[in-house]
Amino acid sequence: MGRILSDELCEGPQLAGYAIYHNDHFHHLQINGRLARLSPTEYTLCMRLFRHFEQLQQPGRSASETPNIYVSFEELQQCANLAERRHVTRHVSNANGKLKVHGITILCVGECGYTLHFQRPSTLD
Repeated sequence: MGRILSDELCEGPQLAGYAIYHNDHFHHLQINGRLARLSPTEYTLCMRLFRHFEQLQQPGRSASETPNIYVSFEELQQCANLAERRHVTRHVSNANGKLKVHGITILCVGECGYTLHFQRPSTLD
């Protein structure tokens, strides 16, 4: 008997100003109602970046806790099981092109890693 594949979207990550849903099996993100189809590696890297920002938004952080605003190259390389740092760069670049249309840009933080930049909605009518 064949396996049933779920095309169901799950809510999250929770990021202020964005309605985000995801599907781990098909590597899809739905951002504010628009679908982004990612490769398995792009999806893994994007979800790690999104989950990082979700944690940064959690209330109750102590003043002594100063989290990094970026996810390190090493952490991204490890979570996506990539052999070389340049592979992280290539996949992040591809994912960045797919996220830009949703108002989210992946930015390189020097030699440290990557962070996300969220465009503000236009206030001009």
